[in-house]
Amino acid sequence: MLLPVGYLIVRGVLLLLYLRARPTGPMARTVTTIYLLGFGSGWLIWLASLVAPTDTRPTLWIVAMLIELATPWVGKRWLNRFPVDDQHLPERIGQFTIIVLGSALASLLFAVPDHPRPHMIVTAGLAFLVPAAVWWVYTTFVTTRQSRRRLRGGQTYSYLHIPLGGALLPLGWALGQMVRLADDEVARLPMELRLVLAASITVWMLCGLALHWVWNRPSIGRLGIALYGVGSTILITTTVHEPKLMLSVLSLAVVGYAVLLTRRLTATAED
Repeated sequence: MLLPVGYLIVRGVLLLLYLRARPTGPMARTVTTIYLLGFGSGWLIWLASLVAPTDTRPTLWIVAMLIELATPWVGKRWLNRFPVDDQHLPERIGQFTIIVLGSALASLLFAVPDHPRPHMIVTAGLAFLVPAAVWWVYTTFVTTRQSRRRLRGGQTYSYLHIPLGGALLPLGWALGQMVRLADDEVARLPMELRLVLAASITVWMLCGLALHWVWNRPSIGRLGIALYGVGSTILITTTVHEPKLMLSVLSLAVVGYAVLLTRRLTATAED
């Protein structure tokens, strides 16, 4: 019961802020009308879930979330007339992404005991290179300000961060499990763990490619970097089974991807 109540309070405050901003001008009336209709409908469904049977509540929550997620796309035609702030949106989403990356890093750190053996410190350090490369690539993308050229209503930029952020959480978990198994001197990684690792890194790379291509023309160089990153990740996770060896080779491949991509992003920003 605490989940819907908490959500109703937080979302209700946002709806009140929309009502407060509504009379300030024609732009505010258009934008707030879209969000009040969409988010307000979702809020009412959350409210109805309080009195609904327990087994139907999750279904109502899912319906409400789908309505709210669809709202910016349904109203895209009108929202694009009033572009979002090209500094505020990337800054806020960037902060959230860094928080998610921090959570992934915490999952990795939890795998390391308070007094680790020297070889485990080395193993954890190799695993740390992967989220460090993610941070490096993402901060380069944000600081080069390529996405700010055509943010418009911000729908594409915002929604591409959903799978991107969703891929970082299992990435941290998978790296933590690999560190534990390496410390236990396990000879072969489970297939499920290798699939999670490959999927999370691949989704992160593909989301980065999509973000880049939204605002820049597709190029052979950028596609080649993505193919290298995805191809090397899949090849390593499917053919290498020993934990320490996989961490070593995969970390080098991901760092190499980060180096190539940051150089490409910097060069594109200078053109």
